[in-house]
Amino acid sequence: LWDGHLDGVIGRLPSAGLPDGMDAARLRFENLYAESICIVAGNHPAIPDPLPSDCEGLARQPWVLQRRDSSVRQALNAAFLRRGLQPPTPVVETTNYLQSLLLVAHAGYFTIAPRSPSLRQQEAGAVPPPASE
Repeated sequence: LWDGHLDGVIGRLPSAGLPDGMDAARLRFENLYAESICIVAGNHPAIPDPLPSDCEGLARQPWVLQRRDSSVRQALNAAFLRRGLQPPTPVVETTNYLQSLLLVAHAGYFTIAPRSPSLRQQEAGAVPPPASE
C-alpha cells in the first residue's frame, strides 16, 4: 500500500503506531467496527466461585495471555499498572486470542479476548457467563 502497489488494506494498525518515516497524512483510515475486550474464565473446578471482581483478585489468578507485544496484552498490562499492580505473568503464552480461548475452555485459567468470540465460547458452554450478566 505504501509503495502504491495496492489500493487498500483491511487490517489493524500495530498498537505502537506507524513505523518511523511513514506519514499518516498520506493514508485514509476507516473504522469498520468497534470490538471491546473482556476477561474470560474457564468453566473448570479450579476457577474460584464467585469470580474475582477486582484487579487485586484477578492478579492472583493463573493467566493464559498473548505475546507481550499484542495490543490486547498491552491493554491488560496498562489496566493493572494504572491501579499500581503488577500485571499477571502468564502460565502459558499464546500467539493469538483463539488459542487462549481454547486453552481457557479446558483449564482453570483466565484470559483476555475480544468480546464477540468470547461470547461464542460462552454460548457453546465452554466458559461461564460474565459475573455482570
